[in-house]
Amino acid sequence: MFKWILGGPTKDFPFEVKEEIVGYEGKAWRLNRGSRKSDGSPVTVLSFDSKKNSHRAPCASNYFKRLRTLRHPNILTYIDGFEDETTGVTIVTEAVKPLTEYLQEIAEYPSALIWGIYQLTKALSFLKTAKMIHGNLTIENIFVTQAGDWKLGGFDLISPFADTTSLIRNSGFTSFIPNKYKSPEYVKNNWTPLDEDNLSCIDVWMLACLIYELYNGKYEKMEELKRPGNIPKDLLPVYQKMLHSNPDNRIEPAEILTSSYFQNNYVETCLFLEEMALKDAAEKEKFFRKLESHVETFPISCSKYKILPHLVNALDLGTASSKILVIVLKIAKQLSNEEYNSKVTPSVIRWFASNDRAFRSNLLQNLDQFIEYLPNSVVDGEIFNNICGGFMDTSPGLRELTVKSMMLLVPKLSEKTITTQMLKYFAKLQMDEEPGIRTNTTICLAKIAGHIPHATRQKVLVPAFCRSLKDPYSRARVAGVMSFMVTQNYYTKEDMAGKIVPNLSLCMIDPEKEGAFQAVQDFVNKLKTISETGKEENIAEASMVQPTVLSWLSKRIYGGEAEKGQSSAPNGSNTSPIVEKQQEKTETPTRDTPTRTTTLPSKGGMKVNKKETSSDGWGEDDDDDFFEKPQNKNPPPKKVEKKTTAPSSDGWGDDDDDDFAEFGSTTKKSTRELTSSPKKVERVTKREDKKEEEREEKKEEKKGKGGWSDDEWEDFEVTTTRASKLDGAQSRKTKKGF
Repeated sequence: MFKWILGGPTKDFPFEVKEEIVGYEGKAWRLNRGSRKSDGSPVTVLSFDSKKNSHRAPCASNYFKRLRTLRHPNILTYIDGFEDETTGVTIVTEAVKPLTEYLQEIAEYPSALIWGIYQLTKALSFLKTAKMIHGNLTIENIFVTQAGDWKLGGFDLISPFADTTSLIRNSGFTSFIPNKYKSPEYVKNNWTPLDEDNLSCIDVWMLACLIYELYNGKYEKMEELKRPGNIPKDLLPVYQKMLHSNPDNRIEPAEILTSSYFQNNYVETCLFLEEMALKDAAEKEKFFRKLESHVETFPISCSKYKILPHLVNALDLGTASSKILVIVLKIAKQLSNEEYNSKVTPSVIRWFASNDRAFRSNLLQNLDQFIEYLPNSVVDGEIFNNICGGFMDTSPGLRELTVKSMMLLVPKLSEKTITTQMLKYFAKLQMDEEPGIRTNTTICLAKIAGHIPHATRQKVLVPAFCRSLKDPYSRARVAGVMSFMVTQNYYTKEDMAGKIVPNLSLCMIDPEKEGAFQAVQDFVNKLKTISETGKEENIAEASMVQPTVLSWLSKRIYGGEAEKGQSSAPNGSNTSPIVEKQQEKTETPTRDTPTRTTTLPSKGGMKVNKKETSSDGWGEDDDDDFFEKPQNKNPPPKKVEKKTTAPSSDGWGDDDDDDFAEFGSTTKKSTRELTSSPKKVERVTKREDKKEEEREEKKEEKKGKGGWSDDEWEDFEVTTTRASKLDGAQSRKTKKGF
């Protein structure tokens, strides 16, 4: 029956044998790809058919026996196997490919050859330490892993040196090895010159033959080895010592490893990665700086499957600086989607949960390098919740980076997440103490408007942008104007006529009025078109703003610096890539007119909307202020009877300017009454002119003190209302004397 090491009988064999690897020249051995049934992980299956190669059955049995007990990084790793007395031997190893196949992949990377020769030399050094002779070191017995590591196989003849009855001393079993690969004493089967000190001389000779073939191709006779051909000059001294006719004078494997031939960036990088856990912080920092400039010169397989896993593991354990994230993301781009999700995505989720601000800032700065590879479900369900902490972080730089990251994240977020979480944070950030963050929030909201659900968008955009129009920071106000312009397809005609145009009109007298006139003109033209055609665009299906327009928005506001600045450092200093370094506390409002909420008179039966408390996170709906009557908390001592005002030609009465200040406090006298006596008209005109002069003086006085607040505007309107009504009462008393 079966002689089992692991795995049980064949029907319970835990591995699936797949297609044969074409091109493998293993003589009596067949090489197949395979996988583990439990998890699908790849393996390689070596099989020997005893019926067809019965004369080499002892060699196959020796291969199976020795491979199970030998463990070294540069020796083929045994996983499972069994030996059948009648059918042969089956050995399962780590997933590898033949060296002959790998040489085609590294044709443009000579440093990969150097690394492979270095690894084989280390394997021979290990065998000498174990006092064993390999005796079968040929190109078909060298295998390469997915990461580009070379592994020594072909253990048909391997034997302890002290075993005088071993297979390697029996010429009948060594005959399948061509004499051109054998040293002179090996060809003659003369073991007298060998002892424990030079027992590796046979393997060193065969390694020299392999080096010749790697650089010059196949050869036919041993004499050709004397002509080095393309072998590098810095390897020639070692190569000549490896082929010394006297076994005692041949170089030892340990001495070969000290050659200058192995001193190159690729070998040094691979060796450092294997010993990285033993290196201190200074050595790691130096290594990572050097690695970034050389990683693109390494074979792709090495970068993806050797360097990347080491770097990801270092970041997971916190043993490396977050600066290596750039290298990790550069290499990760070469992975397939399946490989990315299995090797990188789990770590990205852990990284966003880190408490290290520098690390999180680095992730957000490089978000565009990996966001496209992350599944929507992972971003929405796991990553976004960790990113949300940055909205309210005490570091202005991290808050700013978090806002800007939403432009990349929002396409992968669900409508529920956008509505219930992201927009609420935006509402808070529009009142942030940092002017740059407030400005960036407005810009970001304009750029992601197309991803916001239609019903929510109608509630959010107008109050959000109207709020920015009243910001004391000049560029925040400009951002509000531009945001209205690039999102104009999303508004109803009622919003445009009743809320947007009135708010934008105030910006036309702002010293920072860039785009204000154009914005008003755009909305007026849009309203005119709707009025003439009677058709309104279906805003629920309006297309998103084009990227070119959004780029134009940032450049118009920030002079082209929006896309190329460096982000704020997470130490608390605000060095916005979009907004200049400018402290809000030292900047005074630059408006010619105070920022306030004005009122429009109710004309022609227009309904007056009552102000309601907002529940969408954007505070009071500022745009509705244009349709409210101010509450007069201090009414005048004597009630004045209202009279009907005759309509004028423009629809707003005789005194348009005073309508905004006096509406809600007093009603204009009838035009017929005033025009019935020229003297009355003259006195009323003089009185109104005097009141206007006093009002302007008060405005100038307030502006000199740093600007008007909303409370000051309310007090001023109440005072004006009182004075106006008292003047009206005095006028009626005077009328009785005529």
